Amino acid sequence: MQHFGWDTASQRQIDIETGLINGLFGIGAAIGALCAPFLFNTKGRKPTVTCGAICFTIGAAIQCAAVSMPMLYIPRLLSGAGIGMLSMCSPVYIAEMAPESHRGQLATLWQLAITAGIVLVSILNIWLADWDEGWRISYGGNIVFSIALLLLLTIMPESPHFLVTKGRHDDAREALNKVRYEDQVEWEIEELEMEANEAKKRGEATWGEVFNNDNNKMKTRVLTGVALQSFQQLAGINA
Repeated sequence: MQHFGWDTASQRQIDIETGLINGLFGIGAAIGALCAPFLFNTKGRKPTVTCGAICFTIGAAIQCAAVSMPMLYIPRLLSGAGIGMLSMCSPVYIAEMAPESHRGQLATLWQLAITAGIVLVSILNIWLADWDEGWRISYGGNIVFSIALLLLLTIMPESPHFLVTKGRHDDAREALNKVRYEDQVEWEIEELEMEANEAKKRGEATWGEVFNNDNNKMKTRVLTGVALQSFQQLAGINA
């Protein structure tokens, strides 16, 4: 606490600064989530996940070594941006890499892992709260998982769906050979080519279509999703 002047600060100042530490992470996540679609549609799914993991790792490392309030504020934004990018891109990457028979299971495991992680860290933080420097372990411990992700990404291929949409069919076959049986590759390439051609015919969706209830009740779906996400954050799960 002495690093941040909290030993002599008023309770109001401490409340404001702890609120900023928590809130800036959410702001960073929103920024990262907004930037992610541009990256994963132009550079690819794998580079976007890698970028998100690097941002989070750097942010967590600086937070762990923080000796002043700016060393918490700015890295919180950076780590939040990394999480925002990962939250946007990871489910897409998982869905596009997984075979149809396991797609739902893997997507569910991804969400389950997030929830289990939040519960586990919350329990550990109860113990760490009794130690003045325990917060450094809370921040720094996350680095282990982000580095593990970066290492595992070195053996993972790019999304075949992305490669086909960019006309890189040979690369898509090579990617599928790593995650499919040999007799499934050509069939899936044909499916991906058909999907890519249909997407080109439809063109890019406009914001008007996203909020158009005549379009499969998209407005209702979007507002329902926004409401559920808002309730989740207002419940304080990330505080």
